[in-house]
Amino acid sequence: MTEIRKATYSDLQTIQTFDIFAGDRAKDIEQRECFVEVVQERAVGYVVFNHSFYLNPFVQFLCVAPPWRRQGIANWLLAY
Repeated sequence: MTEIRKATYSDLQTIQTFDIFAGDRAKDIEQRECFVEVVQERAVGYVVFNHSFYLNPFVQFLCVAPPWRRQGIANWLLAY
């Protein structure tokens, strides 16, 4: 079973195992701009967005763990 929810600090360690982008996901989590796709209680992908683009949501980062790629995770995160 999968779900999409706001990321928490408990997701940070897992996110860091597959995160390919520079930056501070802890800061994104703190600002409540990071959302994760969770499969069996483990984050398998994340999206970070902010409202810096003319106050509209802007996708800043999107990353999916390698074993979960090409299975629709990124599409689900964008649709969310």
